[in-house]
Amino acid sequence: MKKMLLGMICLLIVPFSLRAANVIQEISVGAFSELDVRTVGNVYLIQGNKESVRIESSKDVSDYIVVKNSGNKLTVTTKGLHNWHGKMDIYITVRNLTNAYFKAVGNIQTKNTLQGKMLQLTVNAAGNINFDLNCTQLNADFSAIGNVSLSGSAANAEIHNSATGNVRAGDFRADVLDVHLSGVGNVTLYAGKEISIDASGTGNITYKGNPVVKHLSKHGTGVVKPE
Repeated sequence: MKKMLLGMICLLIVPFSLRAANVIQEISVGAFSELDVRTVGNVYLIQGNKESVRIESSKDVSDYIVVKNSGNKLTVTTKGLHNWHGKMDIYITVRNLTNAYFKAVGNIQTKNTLQGKMLQLTVNAAGNINFDLNCTQLNADFSAIGNVSLSGSAANAEIHNSATGNVRAGDFRADVLDVHLSGVGNVTLYAGKEISIDASGTGNITYKGNPVVKHLSKHGTGVVKPE
């Protein structure tokens, strides 16, 4: 009976301990349209009605996180976490994002579809990238060590990729697409009207949508072909 009671107590204590170990920090921020993120940890972008930052971590990291508003730009940085082995998730809610720069050790992804007119993305990450976007004009530069996944749509898109990993953008429906590929990995693209390809990387390139090929320059290894 005592052993059974002790076991039940342990079962109650363990979940409580796990919940207590997850520290949540809510940070109030002002309005911004530009984002500069240089962090250790996973980053999640959410489009919502009010800008905010929420950090969930396995311990209190408030002394290691710097969040700063400067004009239209929000900067989120971590300091002193070079040997960080815990868990940290950074949730950033935006209303209207036009420019975003990421330099992160961790995955970067959207939690819902980011919508807008013009979006400039620059991502230098050690982790996977997963964006769902709906915009008129996208200019993106990816140099990650990890896979890049894009979905959504754009009237015009220019993508530079030097990542080590596969690029899965077959579900990102651009009307006019201009890509410059120098990474290592296979690439899948979609263009509904027109596509220009400058390829000097390693891996096969497949494009969907039956577009007109306006320009094709290939210097790397692999095959460029329609689906």
